[in-house]
Amino acid sequence: MLHNGGTVYFIEAPALDSSARGEAEVFEEWAYWLVQTYIRGIRINGVVYLHNILDPRLTHTAKTGLEVLKRMCGCENFEAVTMAATRWDKIEPREGEARTYELVQTENYWVNFMMASAISQG
Repeated sequence: MLHNGGTVYFIEAPALDSSARGEAEVFEEWAYWLVQTYIRGIRINGVVYLHNILDPRLTHTAKTGLEVLKRMCGCENFEAVTMAATRWDKIEPREGEARTYELVQTENYWVNFMMASAISQG
């Protein structure tokens, strides 16, 4: 896809908890892709992190994924991360809003990204 004269790539990375593979194998796949992308001169300018709003709490795996994202991006690049919740069509609006509020307000969830001007979208 072209945008402002440049090519935009949309990459779906495997989720840590939706794969038959272990976390370590998924991390290796992410690392391999990032290295190959860098070698080809493709630079990442933004990340969209998707969270299933139906999940009442962040699982251990989801917390691990967020921690990896923080380390990969570095706090100086948090403004390039967009946090988004999915599956709003399957939840009552008030419950979804309450869950989003919890994600935004709870330390080590979305708050670090939000404080760096990341955008929370529903």
